[in-house]
Amino acid sequence: MKLSKKLYCYAVIAVGAAIGIVSVYNAVLYLASSANLTKDIISLILLWAMQIICNCLPVYISKNLTIDMTFMVIVAIVMTQGVFLAIFVIILAAPFYFERDLKTGHVYHTFNMPPIKTLFNLANFIISTYCGWLVFKALGGQAGVLTLPQVLLPYFGFVIMMIIVNMFLLMILFHLENGEKLATFLFSTLRTIFLNMIAAAPIGFFFALLLNMNNGVYLSFLFLIPFMLARYAFILYIRSKAQFEEMLRAFAKTIELKDPYTVGHSQRVEKYSIAIAQQMNLSAAQIEKLKVAALLHDIGKIGIEDNILNKKCELTKEEKEKIQLHPQNGVIILQNVSMDKEILKMIYQHHERYDGKGYPETAEKESVLIESFIISVADAYDALTSNRPYRDGMSPQEAREEILKEKGVQFHPEVVDAFLQAKDKILEIYRQEKE
Repeated sequence: MKLSKKLYCYAVIAVGAAIGIVSVYNAVLYLASSANLTKDIISLILLWAMQIICNCLPVYISKNLTIDMTFMVIVAIVMTQGVFLAIFVIILAAPFYFERDLKTGHVYHTFNMPPIKTLFNLANFIISTYCGWLVFKALGGQAGVLTLPQVLLPYFGFVIMMIIVNMFLLMILFHLENGEKLATFLFSTLRTIFLNMIAAAPIGFFFALLLNMNNGVYLSFLFLIPFMLARYAFILYIRSKAQFEEMLRAFAKTIELKDPYTVGHSQRVEKYSIAIAQQMNLSAAQIEKLKVAALLHDIGKIGIEDNILNKKCELTKEEKEKIQLHPQNGVIILQNVSMDKEILKMIYQHHERYDGKGYPETAEKESVLIESFIISVADAYDALTSNRPYRDGMSPQEAREEILKEKGVQFHPEVVDAFLQAKDKILEIYRQEKE
């Protein structure tokens, strides 16, 4: 770990620890002076248990978007019980964190992660909660007073400040870790954070209203049940989708068994395509479709004779025509597998050219999907840098120069520009795949 990053983490941890100590002290004083200590202790235990449940079981509303119920529980506690009790609950729940990665199945918990990471995340949560509370108070908010509509401004001020501080502390960490520009990181994460806030803010407010009722902490547990059921349903969806992706990868490997020179080609084209698409700021939905199309772009070669695919000398006109049938053959194979029409179109068009001289339709550039042009560049780069029966592969630099020569001719200019801008990421993929 870089010294600057380590010092920054220690500074954040120190500030978080100071706020935490003050909060625990005040929370203990509050409980000690309680007129109904038994009831308050039971409520604290239930809030602690709720925090652990929400911490370990985020509610998914899409693959990359969750409703952060942990965040909302703390917001609700702050609004009803005050910031010191909320931070006390955060600290009590911190050692009991665990989460299973939906893709790998690996379980992450407090004791198998680096201590500095665990402490930094805890301190970040404490600091952002406290800063949100300061804004809540400055805008006239009072713990336990949830009168509408007066409470809305303090509430949203709290939520927005908490998110901004949390994100800003992380932005600085990423900047110190890999030199990423703060503005770039902000742009790439703001949309997801904003969507998360929009999805979670009304839930958090309703949660606070429940906690503010008599025996509200018990009602809050009932409130969590439908979210946990929704989470379970989405996990089932994620698992079925992962199985589908594995099937696609197995399908792609069957193509490569026909030609030993193209082993790993589909996976590399997929990775190169994603790198280019991310450089072009394509949406997550577009990239998901592009991944499938890039992985299966050559599936139509299954129907081509091995002697043509593995031929070491120049192909005849008839053999070239057979090779050029593979885009539409791929569509024929996949069209009955409930495949998205845009994915089929990407596969069908991945050999079309920017100058309109490609195949299978010599289509004009306006009618070709940008994703098809991305696959075209990724496919060409991998072909140029790979050995073939009739030639050795080029170096990455030579391949980039060849692609640049065809900018605006064979390849879409914007795609070539993005390809060149992402050269470091693409070179890293190339090196990893060649090892």
